Amino acid sequence: MHVLTFMYPTAPGGSFDFAHYFKTHLPLGAGLAKKHRALDVSKMIIQTVRLPDNGGLAAPYYVLCHVPFETREEADRLASLFADDEARRRLSDDWPKYTPVPPVAMLSEWTVLENMDELRARFAAELEPPAAAE
Repeated sequence: MHVLTFMYPTAPGGSFDFAHYFKTHLPLGAGLAKKHRALDVSKMIIQTVRLPDNGGLAAPYYVLCHVPFETREEADRLASLFADDEARRRLSDDWPKYTPVPPVAMLSEWTVLENMDELRARFAAELEPPAAAE
């Protein structure tokens, strides 16, 4: 799986407007991806970080938005969206309406491991020290 992730940095005294992000910014991004890159974004995985004021840990980001694709080419096409003047202007003009700092983007390839029984068996067979004899 190939993923383009947008990471929204925290800022001292700043806040993140989730209502604007979900109601305006995410539809704007999906629409501009379709309009300028002929990409039908089929899924966005929004990772909301639990910060200390919500019982979580100190973290460098408010939110990470992961946009997965089957192919590297699709992820690269979305990453190139800012090469279009209209998309760059509309998206960057929207940032101050919901976040104090512009997002950082990252392309990555994900491997999803689902057979945890196999991993635990390998641990027990190969990685756990033998029990001491009594």
